[in-house]
Parts: sequence; C-alpha cells; structure tokens
Amino acid sequence: MKNILLIIGFLSFCLGNVAAGILPWYEENVEIEEEVISMDDDSIPAFTVEKRSGWHFGTYLGSGFVIGNMENSPFELLYGNSYSIDFGIKARYQFNPTYSWIFYLGWLHNRYKISDGTDNDFLGGRINLNNDNNYTVDNERFRTWGVSFNFGNRFNFDRKKKFKENGKYIEVSAYGSYNFSRKYLLTMHENNDIKINWRYQDPTLFNPFEAGVQVNFGFEYFSIWGRYRFTDCFNNDKIETKLPPFVAGIAISF
Repeated sequence: MKNILLIIGFLSFCLGNVAAGILPWYEENVEIEEEVISMDDDSIPAFTVEKRSGWHFGTYLGSGFVIGNMENSPFELLYGNSYSIDFGIKARYQFNPTYSWIFYLGWLHNRYKISDGTDNDFLGGRINLNNDNNYTVDNERFRTWGVSFNFGNRFNFDRKKKFKENGKYIEVSAYGSYNFSRKYLLTMHENNDIKINWRYQDPTLFNPFEAGVQVNFGFEYFSIWGRYRFTDCFNNDKIETKLPPFVAGIAISF
C-alpha cells in the first residue's frame, strides 16, 4: 500500500512538471487579436455639447429688376434696363436653430432707364438742350449710388439645422440707404454725330435718403428677394414723377 502511494505521488509530480512545461508553450503560441483605437476616429461619438447660439459672418451679392408703373408721368420706364445691384457684408446672431437677427451693410446701386423723359419735360424745364444745335437724345437714365443697412429677423424651418448652417429660411428686414451720388444722365449726339454725355445732379431735386422693407426667401446660399421702397426718389415739391418702388431679384451669400 505504501509503495502504491509512492508511485501515485511520483506520477503526480511528473504530470505536474509536464503540465507546467506545456502550458507556457501553449500560451505563447495563442494569437490574441488587438485593436488600436485612435481618438481621431470618426466612428467614436464625440462627447461635446453642440453650439446653439452665436455670431456668423459672410458676404452677399444681389441683383434685381424694377417692377411696377410710374406715377404722374407722361413717359415710360424701360423695365429690362432698370435694375438694382447691392453687395456687402452681413452678420447673423443665431439665438437657436430657428431664429436669428440679421445685419446687412453694403453698397446699393439703382438705375432707372427712362424713355422720352427729356421730350416730356422730366425735370421741369431744367434741361436746356439748345434746340438750335439740334441735339438728339440717345439714352437717359436716373442713377444712384449709396450705402445701405438692413436689420431684421430670420426664421428657419428646420429645427435640426446645425449652428451656422443656412438651411431653408425667410428673412424680414427694414432697410435704409444714404444715396451720396444722385444723377440724371443723358447721352446725346448732334447732327454731325458728335457724342455728348450730360449729367444733372441738383441736390434739391433728388432725395438722398431711401427706406423700405425687404423680404428674402432662401435655401442655403441662394435666395429670392423683394424690396419695397417707402420713400420717393425725387423731392415732390420739385418733381411730381414717382419711380416704381418695387424691386425683385436673386442673391447669393458666401
């Protein structure tokens, strides 16, 4: 019995040593798959709070055509050649994904091309073409250059819009402009075909201030807009004619 226990003990010792030798070899040959995770990996969700309010700045360029009829006038406006161009910088303060304040500051150029204005005494006898020289008027237009400012509200339709994204929106704003350049321009020629450019810029005739409302319907960087002017281009005690107050066009934001 004693010998049997010794034999069992010896075999146990041998098996233990064999196992101790085999297991390390087995573990060293097991391939363990490792995955290195980069903190820059886009698949890892970012634990940041999305910005919901703040300033956004950009630039804009818009152009539109004059629409409507002239009042108190015996002559006509050439609509295809009467237009408005404005460009400048804009700022938007976003309170939440659906509401913002907007600010526009830029240059505003208006051009009204008039047909037979001089023949119909547009400026009330203030233009003397000296009929003895037989002048012929080829082109006449009223032109302004000014600095404009808009302030208003933007309403976005997409609540999931991220910060600074434009999305689909409508803007309603009041605008004002100081037109520092106001001229009535004539291009004429005599019978001997000498071309003459004539400018009339009496500050007592032309109103330097322009004010009205503007509405923009936009999607991302493109918008369709309409502008209505409340003021008259001319001082009514000097010139009764009223130019059309409505302009509509398109604009691009950058």
